[in-house]
Amino acid sequence: MGIVQKQAVRVNLINYLGFPIGYINIILLYQNYFETAEFGLISIFEKLSIFYMVTAMFGLHSVIFKYFPFFKTEDKKHNGFAGYIFLWTVAGGLISLGALFLLKPIIIDVYQENSPLVVEYFNYLAPLCVFMLAYNVLEMMTRAVFRSVMPNLIREVFKRLIITVFLIFKALGWIDFHTFFLCYLGTHLFIAFLLLAYLVYHKDYKLNFNFSAINRSYGAGILKFAGFSYLAGTTFILIQSIDTFMLGAMVGLSDVGVYTMAFSFGALVTTPARALGNISIPLVAEAWKEKDLAKISDLYKRTALIQMAVGLLLFIGIWVNKENLFHILKPEYKEGFSVIILICLAQWIDTATGMNATILATSEKYRFDLYFNLVLVAISIVLNYLLIPVFDIEGAALATLISISFFNFLKWIFLKKVFGFQPFDKGNLMLLIIGIPVWAIGYFLPWMGSIWVDIPVRSVSTALLFCIPLYYLKTIPDVNAWVDKILGKFNLRMP
Repeated sequence: MGIVQKQAVRVNLINYLGFPIGYINIILLYQNYFETAEFGLISIFEKLSIFYMVTAMFGLHSVIFKYFPFFKTEDKKHNGFAGYIFLWTVAGGLISLGALFLLKPIIIDVYQENSPLVVEYFNYLAPLCVFMLAYNVLEMMTRAVFRSVMPNLIREVFKRLIITVFLIFKALGWIDFHTFFLCYLGTHLFIAFLLLAYLVYHKDYKLNFNFSAINRSYGAGILKFAGFSYLAGTTFILIQSIDTFMLGAMVGLSDVGVYTMAFSFGALVTTPARALGNISIPLVAEAWKEKDLAKISDLYKRTALIQMAVGLLLFIGIWVNKENLFHILKPEYKEGFSVIILICLAQWIDTATGMNATILATSEKYRFDLYFNLVLVAISIVLNYLLIPVFDIEGAALATLISISFFNFLKWIFLKKVFGFQPFDKGNLMLLIIGIPVWAIGYFLPWMGSIWVDIPVRSVSTALLFCIPLYYLKTIPDVNAWVDKILGKFNLRMP
C-alpha cells in the first residue's frame, strides 16, 4: 500500500473518531448548557471566519496543490515557494482584514436589531479569522508534502476534545459564556501554533524569498488559476453559509442556533457521500484522463445507488426517532423538528443524485461547476429573502431544499445531455418502494416509554426491515457482494 493510500486510510479513521466527539459537543453540551443565541453566535462566527479565510487565501489552497510539485527541490528551499506562500497569505489577510473593518458599520447595521451578540462580540471576529487562516494555510502546506494525518488529527480530534473540556467547564458553571468564547478563540490560536511546530520539526520547508523562478515561469498562470479557484471557493462557502447569514440578520441568533442543530442531523445523511467522495475523486480523474466514459458512467450509477440507499436509511432513522429526539432536545430545539426533516431531505437529495459535482469538476467542462454554483447562490439569496419573513426558520430550510433540488436537477440534466450519463434505474425506484413502508412502520410504532429501550429497538428494527429486502431482491449488487464476502470469511451465508 502506497503512502497516499495509507494516509487516506488513517485520515478516514481519524474522521470517524472525530465525528462522535463533534456530536457529543453539539447534541449534549451546546444544546443543554448554552442559550440558543450563544450557540447561534458560535455558528455564525465560524461561517464568517471560513468566508474570510477563503477570501484572504484568494485561491491559494488550489495553487499550493497544483504548483508545489513544479518547484519542489531536494534542498527544501523549493525555489522560494514557502516565502511566496507567506507573502501571499500576509497580503491577502491584511487586505481582507481591511475590508472586514470597512464593512463593520454595514455588518453592525444588519445584525444589531435581531442579533445584538454579533455586535457585542464583533471585535473578536478578526482574531478568529486570522487564526483560522493561519491554520488552514499551514494545513495545505503540510498536506502538500504528504503529511495529511497530523493536521487532520489536530483539526478533527484535538481541537474538538479541547473544546469539549471547555464545554464541560461551562456546563459545571466554572466559567461563563464570555470566558468560554475566549477559550474557544484561544483554541484556534493554539492549534495553529501546534501545526506550525509540527511543520518546523519536520523541516520540509526552508523559508526564503527568492521566488523569481516562480514569477518568471508561472506567475501569470498562477494568478489566472488562483482567480478561478477563488471564485469557485467563495461561491461554495456562500452556498454553505448564506442561509445562516440571512437568518441571523433577518430573525436572530436563537434561530441560527436551532438551524445549526438541524444541520448537524442533515450532516449525518451526507456521511456516505463524503466517504465515497474521498475514494471516487482519483478514480474519476483517472477515467477522464483515459477518456473512459463507460467507467465514469458505471461509477456514477453505482455510487448514486449506494449513496441513495445509505442516505435514505439514515434519513428514515432520524425521522422515526422523532419522539426520542423530543426527549433529548430542549423545548427551543423541539420546535425545529420540521426544519430537521426539511434539511435532511435536502441533504438526502444532494446525496442521492450521486457524484455529479466530482464528475463535472474533473471534466473538460469544469467551468460549468462554477456557473452552476453561481446560479445556486443567486437562487438561495432570493428564496431566503422571500421565505424567511413568511415562514421564519422553516423558510430558510425550505429555501435550502428548493435550491439544492434545482441545483442537482441542473447538473443531472447537463451530464445527461453533454456526456450521456444517467445515474438512475429501477434500483433507485426499488429503494423508494421499500423505504416508504419501512418509514411508516417505524414512525407509527408506539413509543416504548424509555429512550434507552426505544432508540435501539426502533432503529435496529427499521434497519432490518430496510436492509433484508434489499439483499434478497439484489437491489445493490455491490453491497450483496460485500456482505457475502464478509460472511464467507466466517464460513457463513445468508439463508
